[in-house]
Amino acid sequence: MSEKSLWAVICGNIRDELDFKLTLTRLIELRSIGKIQHIVVSTWKGEIEKYPELRKQLESLQIYVLECYPLSDTVEKTPTGSVNYWRQARQLLLALDFIPKHDFVLRVRTDRSLNYINQMEKLGVFENYKIKVKELGLFPKIFEYKVTVFAPKMVRLLHMIDFAILGQNKDLYKFINFDIHELYFQKEMVANVQWYAQPFLKVFPILRDYMRFTQFVHTVKVLKDYVEKYKEDSVFPEVYYKVYAIYLLILYTHFNIVYTGNLNKKNIDKIGFYHFFSSSQNRGLQHTTLGTSIRDQEILHMAISGELTKSKAYERFLYYVNKIIAYGENDETFELSYPDYKQLVDLVNTKFYEQSDDLKWFKGLRKPPVNKKNLFKYNENIDVSMLDCITCKASDWYNLSHTQLVEKDLYDLWLKLENPTAITTEKMLFPIARTGNEYAIYILLDLFDKNLISDINIKELLRVTFFYLDIHVRRKTQTNQTTFIILKLLLMYERAMVDIEPDKIIPCGFEKFLNVTEVNEILSGNKSSYINIVKSIFKRVVNDNTPEINLMLASIENQSVSQVVLDNLKLNKKINEIVIAEKKWLAYLNLENRL
Repeated sequence: MSEKSLWAVICGNIRDELDFKLTLTRLIELRSIGKIQHIVVSTWKGEIEKYPELRKQLESLQIYVLECYPLSDTVEKTPTGSVNYWRQARQLLLALDFIPKHDFVLRVRTDRSLNYINQMEKLGVFENYKIKVKELGLFPKIFEYKVTVFAPKMVRLLHMIDFAILGQNKDLYKFINFDIHELYFQKEMVANVQWYAQPFLKVFPILRDYMRFTQFVHTVKVLKDYVEKYKEDSVFPEVYYKVYAIYLLILYTHFNIVYTGNLNKKNIDKIGFYHFFSSSQNRGLQHTTLGTSIRDQEILHMAISGELTKSKAYERFLYYVNKIIAYGENDETFELSYPDYKQLVDLVNTKFYEQSDDLKWFKGLRKPPVNKKNLFKYNENIDVSMLDCITCKASDWYNLSHTQLVEKDLYDLWLKLENPTAITTEKMLFPIARTGNEYAIYILLDLFDKNLISDINIKELLRVTFFYLDIHVRRKTQTNQTTFIILKLLLMYERAMVDIEPDKIIPCGFEKFLNVTEVNEILSGNKSSYINIVKSIFKRVVNDNTPEINLMLASIENQSVSQVVLDNLKLNKKINEIVIAEKKWLAYLNLENRL
């Protein structure tokens, strides 16, 4: 096996030239003594040019330079706090794509990372970073190697310092995401969480639930005040024991936590579970306004091994630790159940944690977990005929609900209907039109042209029409029916019912039937004359042996085709063209008029 190298990757805008160059100087020194093998700068295009001579300096210093375009203005304006993380993730992703997947990566920023690099060097991290993930029973193994981090927090799960991260390339790759946290959590999340959370939220959905219902800022204070008052007698919601069993196991098995401060090991045996929400005497757990900072890896080992001071809360925590190690994440215990959620609500309503009205630690979920005791008792003989919105035979409805070719069978059924109403045609042909069937699109456009389409479907009809028309324009895959659609759009364009780009669609529609001169003749007109020009050209070239153009001309003039043309279509079994010639979708109107 080849030796795995350590690559230092400096990511970000170069906002502070001095900070950037000091960081680079230190990394070059570490490279010169073999603690780091390669250095990469990953930034936006144009950043390096902000500083005279910098590009030449980087080249002289043998630094790999990766540059990509900044996020587009459209992405930057996305109303989400996740944009800040996306910028960083994109630059790291560029480097991860460049670096061998089994090598290791020290990801730092262009600013504020120097202290952490030096702390890592002082702690010997660069000599001892290839630490395999700790395997415990059936607890999921998500990484191959531990990721070295600073200061993970309690309450704010997976909130860690992001100025310096060290891990194997293919493990760090699992952190990369471009999610919108306001959609995923129904609230904002800082970049520090978005850096680390994603791989674990996919495996443990209960962590996401906890993040959704927890008001982080207030919970940190509420729990600190509570545990400092009740200490070993502190009790927590049942879901907390589940969540923190998972969380502390994640930290213990998947992360290498480093800290350069002084830790008082002689007091380590006095640490209890409640200290994870306050501070311990040995400073291995230190309260901050962001949540208790975990500074000592040994305390995590003690917590999951039953070595903290005894308490009922700790016993409950250990119960879940042992259970998930034994049974893994698929044990249904490890989900937010309805009783868990109800307990949270009850604790809030009874002010169990004695919080004031302005310190709300719990945020109700928009849709709480289902109460399994109240699940529907289903009627096996339920009548579904009420769902038939096209008023067909029960046997036809049954067949449609069991088909594997619903678009084909819908169209066949519609063809068999005598005098279908506009609303029936609309409902039956919309699913077909969405697949790109141009006959269905044309018929629906004709209904729209005659104000016979439901208002709620107009926007969708135009979206589908132009989506597939754009494909034909770009790929030059137009059919006869494409021309029918374009003719209909031109008619509607004259009446300002739709907006089109004639220069694009007219060539697409007519090059199959007309020569270049005739197509240019159409284009030379204006909005009010396109159809008249088309009509005059068609009349010049049409005869009974050109049924398609006869049919197009009839559609423009809103007239019927001759019997000769109709017989020609029937002779050649042009079923769809016959439908258009006979205007099947409007036959019911003629019937109503006769009545």
